[in-house]
Amino acid sequence: MKKLIVSMSAALCGIAAVSAASIENVIIRQQWPWSAKVNVDYTLKDTTGGRHDVKVTFQSDGKEIAPVYGSVTGDRFGVAAGEHRIVWDPQYGGNQGYDKLYPNMTATVTLEDSDNLYMVVDLSGGKDATSYPVSFTSVPPSGGWNQQDYKFGEKLVLRRIPAGTFEMGLTQAEIDHYGFREERTFAQDVFQRRTVTLTKPYYIGIFPVTKGQYYRMEGVEITPAWEAMNPVRSGVTYSNLRGSATWPQLADDSILGRLNAKTAAAVSAALPGYNFELPTQAQWEMACRAGTTTAFNNGTNWSEGSTKIKEPNLDPIAWYAVGSLSPLVGEKQANAFGLYDMHGLVHEFIRDLLSSAAGVPSGVTNPQTDPLLHVTLYPAAWGCGGRYNGVVAECVAGYEQLIGNEQSNYWVDDGIGFRLAFVGN
Repeated sequence: MKKLIVSMSAALCGIAAVSAASIENVIIRQQWPWSAKVNVDYTLKDTTGGRHDVKVTFQSDGKEIAPVYGSVTGDRFGVAAGEHRIVWDPQYGGNQGYDKLYPNMTATVTLEDSDNLYMVVDLSGGKDATSYPVSFTSVPPSGGWNQQDYKFGEKLVLRRIPAGTFEMGLTQAEIDHYGFREERTFAQDVFQRRTVTLTKPYYIGIFPVTKGQYYRMEGVEITPAWEAMNPVRSGVTYSNLRGSATWPQLADDSILGRLNAKTAAAVSAALPGYNFELPTQAQWEMACRAGTTTAFNNGTNWSEGSTKIKEPNLDPIAWYAVGSLSPLVGEKQANAFGLYDMHGLVHEFIRDLLSSAAGVPSGVTNPQTDPLLHVTLYPAAWGCGGRYNGVVAECVAGYEQLIGNEQSNYWVDDGIGFRLAFVGN
């Protein structure tokens, strides 16, 4: 095999004037001759303690090279000050098309919207508050977001997910291993892996909504108080969340409608056209995967000897098959975006109301109703992520579970919650 890259240089990023952060000391090297992989080392400087998303682009003779999704790994999301590395594998997925020389290779590292990485909603006023204060920051609290204050009930934290392209759905290997085809009764195309593009950034909750947060918004006292950091896992339906308005409209008197009314003044200037919603299936899966292409978002697939209710590769990141126990949110490892419990704990509602009457399939760019799931004969509510009392297969990143219809979670009665999103029209 020829050496892939004969000349490399680095380009420093441009940064917004409002940001206190900068990228410096960018060095690009190939791991030749032992590997075709390319290392991009950089230093992020930030005296404020902020965290930032980082984007890397590659050029050859002034022409951009588009890496295959999944081929770029390393320190790209929620990066703190210090020295970091991003790795590009030109031959990822068996791609041999990069077995050639690239003249004058350069890499450019840039910060992406570093001043509004997190969105914090203050719910302390409860149901009777006329408005909820909203703030944006790139600086997490000392000790991070995984603290009692940010899941007990008074604060709701969402994280910005950058626009981009990703691989959505199940691989053939996942279908075969977990027997999805035998368990599902609708169209075979539902399993198809496809490339999906989301053209707008959006926000999604760091945690599934907890009982403390939900009851505070709805004006209900939670007893016993220690359950406040448990996720909402029952008692909420698709119609409770979005109302009875014609899909895809959101009713003003729904849970999400009331939340939008109380935050509109605070967010309209900062992000016009955005509102609280359930994530679409595509938005949910992109946030869950956080740049990975594997069955689980820690970069792993199934392990040898795993069973229906035991998977060592899933154990660090998910609660599943634990019987009647209802764990707290945020006790397992977060993904690269810093999101907790995307696998296991509770099935999380998605916005897509999947039925033959839900709307026109919108393809693979900003899909609202997934065209490959637009096959059922009645309005069906769906959820993603798996549940604390479920099996391993339900936790696979590209798998979605039929929960019931708009008014009832009859298919899966327990272990159903939701994660808020903040999305643009």
